[in-house]
Amino acid sequence: MISERPIRKVLSGLFIAVLTFSIFSCNGKKEVFTSEPVSDYVNLTTGKYITYRVDSTVFPNFGRNTEIHSYQIKQVIDAQVTDNQGRSCYRVYSYLRDSAGLQAWQPNGTFLVTPLENSIEFTEDNLRFIKLHLPLVKDFSWKGNRFLAANPYNTLFSFSNDDNMLNWNYTISGSGENFSYRGKNYTNVLTIDQADDKLLVDTFLVSSNAAAIPSNKSAAWIQGNGTGPITINAAASNSNIEMRVYNNTNNVISLNSITIPIGYSRNFRYSNGQWGMGDNGLDKLYTDLPYGFLTFSQEKYSKGIGMVFKDYIMWEFQPNIGGATPFKTGFGVKMWMIDHN
Repeated sequence: MISERPIRKVLSGLFIAVLTFSIFSCNGKKEVFTSEPVSDYVNLTTGKYITYRVDSTVFPNFGRNTEIHSYQIKQVIDAQVTDNQGRSCYRVYSYLRDSAGLQAWQPNGTFLVTPLENSIEFTEDNLRFIKLHLPLVKDFSWKGNRFLAANPYNTLFSFSNDDNMLNWNYTISGSGENFSYRGKNYTNVLTIDQADDKLLVDTFLVSSNAAAIPSNKSAAWIQGNGTGPITINAAASNSNIEMRVYNNTNNVISLNSITIPIGYSRNFRYSNGQWGMGDNGLDKLYTDLPYGFLTFSQEKYSKGIGMVFKDYIMWEFQPNIGGATPFKTGFGVKMWMIDHN
């Protein structure tokens, strides 16, 4: 399980309400930003805590199943300590219990939060992230993962999602907004977009010699057996006018009378209210197997509280060449604040 931690602190030397920054843009002009201090969105006071509800996505049965494991996590500011670089930081204890909150808290390790003059760092399992960076203004960005090594999750997952993590641009996409999730409401929210990259291939099963593809799918992996030719029913497309369909069944499949033999794929295009051949109308078949991935990371901080929401998911869909069943490898963590002091 990969779990994320809240970031709460008091930045020494940043107790003023407003900070002014001068930054030289690429054209040499001096831009002046007025920013709130980072301490407005974090709070490292000993004894402070935030409790989150967590949904953790895992792929058991060798990646052939998808499960959501739910629980609560509580993170408590313990004490001010010194990190391995001799810098003053804060140790945070983490505890777990069931999603309903009926069981006792169980220890779940520690992590460090390091307040710096213009930023705040978070370190867990030797992974170091720059979570917030001044100025806290919309569209400002920084390399939040620049201290990570290449493939930081290579000992846990065999995927390529983390190949370029050190170049992720953390970008402030919203400030001072209201946000609601699962019945919880948060105010004065600062949103940090960290990554959004995907190639989604959805699996659809054959039933009664047919399979249905919902709208707005860019790729579909048709799997299962039929007693005869299999008909694909694809919904109208609102956003994706191109779609590739892969045939991993025991029979020929067809979409709008356009056939795909066993073990092949074909591109389709939605135009004039119906699906036709892609590839500029050319009759082309492909033998490649589908590959897909999803990398998404976003955090939200509420003024005066700390991190209130996180969505962090990284998985890769692999066709399992030579095997019977495709699989996913990776993880996902979605957490939202349900209590704090």
